[in-house]
Amino acid sequence: MKTNFFIEGLSATGAESSSEWHVPLQGATITYAPNKSPDWDFSATSLYGTGTANFVDANAFGNIDISRLDVEFLARKDIKDTTMKAIAGVRYINYDMDDVYTDGSTHSSTGSASKQSSVYLYIGEFGLSGFNNITANGKHRIFWNALGGLGYADADENNRLESAGKNGKESIIWSFDINIGYVYTINKNFGANARYRSFGTPSDLAETDQHETLIIHGPELGLTYHF
Repeated sequence: MKTNFFIEGLSATGAESSSEWHVPLQGATITYAPNKSPDWDFSATSLYGTGTANFVDANAFGNIDISRLDVEFLARKDIKDTTMKAIAGVRYINYDMDDVYTDGSTHSSTGSASKQSSVYLYIGEFGLSGFNNITANGKHRIFWNALGGLGYADADENNRLESAGKNGKESIIWSFDINIGYVYTINKNFGANARYRSFGTPSDLAETDQHETLIIHGPELGLTYHF
């Protein structure tokens, strides 16, 4: 999975800034469909990745290292007489960033060349998924998912100086996760899929003076094996 991070910041004075990074993720999903309840299935997904990019801040410059862990648990139930499912679940996202000046500059908030930040998102999700057959035998399909969420965000600047003021912020957030893709069934055991996915946590409900909007988007490629 290739993910693009886009973060837009709005300070208390109304000044806007934005940053974007490219972070490849790898992971897996395990899905369980009980024989006694064929209209239900349960899935667990875990993704992790790291990346490095350059940044320019006024007259200074440096590198930023970013890592992301994304864990999601979903329950899905067939909606009778349709090809759709109702979805509910929980999601945890953690991303860590280390801004390091490489030109000899120092961050005013840390007193060093490094500024380390961590963000934790805890989200309850709900929504719908569905598919449409492209061919009569279902070998080729288009699928989609649309989820909304409500949760809690906690952001910390790990090496911030006490003299620099409050460390971190907390907020109530809402989120969206939408995607559309294609599935090819190779045989009764194997399949392949590709989709484009966009996840976002807009800043509208952030209960802080400095708001941020996080958008994570990019293509996903996957292989499936049916036991």
